[in-house]
Amino acid sequence: MGRSSKPAPASASGSPTLLQDVICDLTSDRALFAANRPCPTLYEPGAPRLAVVSGENAGGKSLFARAVAALLRKQTAPKIKVMLISMNLRVEPGMHRAFIFNEEPSSSTGNVSVHTALAGLRNSRACENPHILMLDEPDIGLGEGYQAPLGEELADYARNLPSSAVGFLLISHSRALIAPFLPLTPTFVRVGSDLRPTAQWIAEGDIVRTRADLVALSDKARQRYLGVHKLISQK
Repeated sequence: MGRSSKPAPASASGSPTLLQDVICDLTSDRALFAANRPCPTLYEPGAPRLAVVSGENAGGKSLFARAVAALLRKQTAPKIKVMLISMNLRVEPGMHRAFIFNEEPSSSTGNVSVHTALAGLRNSRACENPHILMLDEPDIGLGEGYQAPLGEELADYARNLPSSAVGFLLISHSRALIAPFLPLTPTFVRVGSDLRPTAQWIAEGDIVRTRADLVALSDKARQRYLGVHKLISQK
């Protein structure tokens, strides 16, 4: 699965390898993230303070991100603030309300996504304490023409990380959003059924699925979630 040797453990002073250490630990968990397990992964080590998680819909990207956040929050020396901004959590309540009460949202989903992502960058730059910024699907509702500019904005932040930022983790299935990160050589993680290396996936595009695959997508996501939940409850 393209594994590499594990980097040195993070130090008590907030080592810049902390994010990479946690990701490496997770992808080493053969019960959860090995082939033929709920969330198979491909780990591509790179810059320790930058990480990009990608994969197909229902592949387990957000579950992986929440697992990373949970492990980071267990760090005790020093205490690292985890800024997890998930657009899935922000968008779904609004969609539910619009469906139930027939309300027209005051702002488009894409606009909310951009506003939230950029606010996350501003908060990170203003934060003086050790922290890690995690953006989960910041491109939700955003047209393809705007995904690349948002990716460039995020990559510019990543290129000039604040000194207080121990790390930055981006989760997305958008090639246009992730492509600007390639020159930065971050740590890449592929999650799900398509485990082609990130650069290859960006160059070749997504695997074309069938209508049967589409119908099975919801059940696939549910089975993956149940599998992860069962394994975690046994730990």
